[in-house]
Amino acid sequence: MPVGVPKVPYQIPVPIPIPDPEAEDQADDDDDDDREEWVDLYDRLYRIRALFLFEELSDEIANNIMGLMVFLNIDDNTQEQFLFINSPGGGMINGLGVYDMSQVVLPDVHTLCVGEAISMAAFILAGGADTKRIAFPHCNVMIHQPLSSPSEGAPDEVYMDGEDMYILRNVVEDLYAQRTRQPRSVIREDMIRDRFMTATEAKDYGIVDSVGED
Repeated sequence: MPVGVPKVPYQIPVPIPIPDPEAEDQADDDDDDDREEWVDLYDRLYRIRALFLFEELSDEIANNIMGLMVFLNIDDNTQEQFLFINSPGGGMINGLGVYDMSQVVLPDVHTLCVGEAISMAAFILAGGADTKRIAFPHCNVMIHQPLSSPSEGAPDEVYMDGEDMYILRNVVEDLYAQRTRQPRSVIREDMIRDRFMTATEAKDYGIVDSVGED
């Protein structure tokens, strides 16, 4: 039978009660110590600032990631966040949203590719904090020109007119050029067709800063 999302133990801190000097007896019970509960694996990992893009970047997934980034930033903006990526990509709007959020939260956001980062997932990978973008040794990274047609693409992009799509493509190309330090002309030419890269090639291209085994 399917395992589903496993549960793991988590120690939930219990507030220390303030002693009442007028009380006759003070409770001295080990039951007041931290109590343990079983929580979903991903809920436990969120608590240590580990976030995951492990499927297609739909509206729901993008909104969840952005919401978690904001919450963790408000909760403690001194702890860096870690976004693990294994995704075939998704809509441009969703990708740009996650990219922008990774730039505006106060702590650095590490991006780590652990399987594949395709299309807008590669774009998000490139948007991690400087020196903190990592590709694991056997991952695949692919960039290409964002495209959409009346029968293809994310629902929020299917009906964009040509001018809107052109503007978004220019934005993506400009940001790639900034993050990789490749000339914009090189970015545009490489994105005409699917450009697949190994982890080492992605490092040489500037999408990531290091390979995991380094």
